[in-house]
Amino acid sequence: MNDDVDPAFLRGITQPRFSRRQLLRAAGAGALGAGMIGFLEACGIAGTRGTGAENVNWSVFWAQQHKAGVLDWANWPLYIDTEHGNHPFIDLFSRHTGIQVNY
Repeated sequence: MNDDVDPAFLRGITQPRFSRRQLLRAAGAGALGAGMIGFLEACGIAGTRGTGAENVNWSVFWAQQHKAGVLDWANWPLYIDTEHGNHPFIDLFSRHTGIQVNY
């Protein structure tokens, strides 16, 4: 038996190898990831300094409002209790506040 082993053979059996398919798959995943980052950056908006709502005197604003006595309410189905077609929680709210609720 010959003790002289070719170093290229040792590298070949001890180091991981990539097939062409694995290399193309990794390159494609990297390109897709880079493309998604660019796409998401393009969907963003520039920052704003504020809408001015922080400078509103809310006490004065609410003092100028008038009560309508009606609340229009929309909700996902089955998110509110029902009892034979009635809504007990909405009825309780209307009794306590005097506000009519259109559900």
